[in-house]
Amino acid sequence: MITIDNNISNILIIDDDEFSRMYNEFTLRDTMNYKGFVKMCSNGQLGIDYLINTIEQDLPDFILLDINMPIMNGFEFIEEFQKIKNSFTKEISIFMLTSSVSQRDKSTINQYPEVKGFLSKPIDHIALLNLIENNSKFE
Repeated sequence: MITIDNNISNILIIDDDEFSRMYNEFTLRDTMNYKGFVKMCSNGQLGIDYLINTIEQDLPDFILLDINMPIMNGFEFIEEFQKIKNSFTKEISIFMLTSSVSQRDKSTINQYPEVKGFLSKPIDHIALLNLIENNSKFE
C-alpha cells in the first residue's frame, strides 16, 4: 500500500468543485492511508482566511490548490499567500491542480517558488506521492 509520510499531519484542499474535494480526500485517506487532518475550502479567499486564522501548529504541510475557481482563483491565492507566508515559521508547499493542462498555466506556475508541482485532475496518487517525496517542480 502506498502511504504518505507520517510527518505530514495537516493538508489543505482548496477547490470549488465538491466532487473533486471529496475525491481528493478519498484518495488521500483510502488509497494513500493518510490519517491526518484534512481541511477543505471552496475558494482561494476561504483558504487565505483559514491560513490567517489558524494557529501555527495547525497550518497545513501542503496545499492542493485548484487553479480555476470563482471569488479567488489559484493564482490570486498564491499572490495573497506570498503576502502572508513570512508570518509562518512553517514552510507550506503548494501543489496546483487543474483539469486543463495549458502550457500558459504551467509557465505561470513556474514563476512561484511556493508551488512545488502541478497535477492534472483527477489526482493520481502515485504522481502526488512523488511530488510530496521529491518536493520539487515538474519540468
